[in-house]
Amino acid sequence: MDIKNNSGFTLSETMISLLVLLLIISLSFPLFHQLRSVHYEDELAIRQLFSYLQSEINESYNITTTSDSISFMDASGRMILIEQYQNLIRRRVDRVGHEPLLQDVEHMSITGNDQGLTIGIQAGEDVYLEKQIIFPK
Repeated sequence: MDIKNNSGFTLSETMISLLVLLLIISLSFPLFHQLRSVHYEDELAIRQLFSYLQSEINESYNITTTSDSISFMDASGRMILIEQYQNLIRRRVDRVGHEPLLQDVEHMSITGNDQGLTIGIQAGEDVYLEKQIIFPK
């Protein structure tokens, strides 16, 4: 009895298709990594800091600024200081403690006027965000 079944794949065809599949998968990982924004997390963290600062300032009084720090009194009468310390932005209460708010910061600049202040944060070479924070009335 002569049985010939030519409807299947040979071992060499299966191995070649597996090799092509592995090549496509290994080359697709760098492409997927490039599709995702590299600085998305950095921008999100800075925007969250801006939102946090706006809510803190909305509930505070006696706001003073320097070129690299913001100080104000909160509703409990504590003096809050937001400043750049080395490569992070930290929050201190009554000049004690060390609460990191943002890491990997190259530079923070603050300019103030009667209506509010402008904060610029440089995090890395490509990430610079600036926000106008309005003082409460």
